Amino acid sequence: MTDELDHFTNMLADSDAFRTFVGAANRTEALPKIQKDSHPQPVVGEHREFTQTEIEGLRPYALIWRQEDSAGFRSTLIGAPGTFSESGRIKCQLIRNVPALIKDDLPEVARTFRITVDLIKRELYQLRALATTATYSYLAFTDIVEDIAPGRLDAESEAGMGDAQGVELGIEWGEGDA
Repeated sequence: MTDELDHFTNMLADSDAFRTFVGAANRTEALPKIQKDSHPQPVVGEHREFTQTEIEGLRPYALIWRQEDSAGFRSTLIGAPGTFSESGRIKCQLIRNVPALIKDDLPEVARTFRITVDLIKRELYQLRALATTATYSYLAFTDIVEDIAPGRLDAESEAGMGDAQGVELGIEWGEGDA
């Protein structure tokens, strides 16, 4: 059974704006840049933390998961007994390294990431129109909101993470009660 995370993964991987963001030439190259439910784990050694260089090498990427409260999945009785409408909420973080060439130009760092985030959101809204066709396995979402606005990660609280930016999106899907 394909779930909402799979449908959203398909949309991201097919988004030209997301592929540009992660430096992927095609869907196949984009898929490993979409992590589901948790960050990747180091390959070598058990219980080892990533080095800063390894973390920076993973970026840019998207991390997606089903919201972990009652909003993550809802099933609402509609009409006749046994007839339900399903809905829920997916979270999506987009994370990138701050480009070295502009790292000291704070307005430019913010502006370029805002443009990137807006392009990805705009294209996801366009791809949503294909969600109901048999050809595409996309998520029929209702809205995308910025739960955490695009910004630079706090270097002090995120020690060892390197200079990065992120945004956290909330993707509402389905037709049940919100």
